[in-house]
Amino acid sequence: MNATPVITFTTGSGTIAAGHIITITFNGTNKITNGSAGTTSLTINGSMPDSGVLSMAIVSNGVVAVSASVIGSITFTVSSNAIYFGNLRTGGPCFAQNTNPGNVTCPTTTESEAFNMTAGTNAPSGYAVSVQGDTLTTTAGSGHSITALASNTASTPGSEQFGMRITATGGSGTVTAPYAASGYAYTGTTSTAAQVASYTGPSATTTYSLRYLANIAALTPAGSYTTAHTYVATANF
Repeated sequence: MNATPVITFTTGSGTIAAGHIITITFNGTNKITNGSAGTTSLTINGSMPDSGVLSMAIVSNGVVAVSASVIGSITFTVSSNAIYFGNLRTGGPCFAQNTNPGNVTCPTTTESEAFNMTAGTNAPSGYAVSVQGDTLTTTAGSGHSITALASNTASTPGSEQFGMRITATGGSGTVTAPYAASGYAYTGTTSTAAQVASYTGPSATTTYSLRYLANIAALTPAGSYTTAHTYVATANF
């Protein structure tokens, strides 16, 4: 028995031209398996003008395990930390702006952006943005509060109303009802947060534009009215 394994190939189409590639495929139950780790020589010769020796490196394990991880992230910004109505009036609506107008009556009488927020995440289940805080309230007298609109409602000057409306651009985020329609609403309280925007999957950055409305009645008590709204974005990892 030959100690060195020999495989003999016979061409069935005559001489193989120089420069051609020969591909040999093994199928079936009898296959060539790698030898021990190290360097193995393959000798090519026979009744042909070409001959040579190839050195083949055999390693015990050529598999390289590759791993990586992607850290969950969320981005959230708020463009302004103070907005102003000025002196409210009964003769028409007032909209908040992000610069202090001083002691003037309702400097912004048409709807405009008070501030904006941006949110985005790679979380598989998306994110939610909420607001918590009260309506406009005065500490004078009994501490009167301007009525917050519990559902999406059109502006009605001459009656007490406090609410906001939100629009969204970019990304995949959407505004949560009742803040997405053409009217105004505010459902947050000092103890309960209200969702204002969300998305159910990964989303590029969405910009949310917030517009704040305030109307008063003729008998709304005089005083300085304030509130603080806390906005929170939570990723659903």
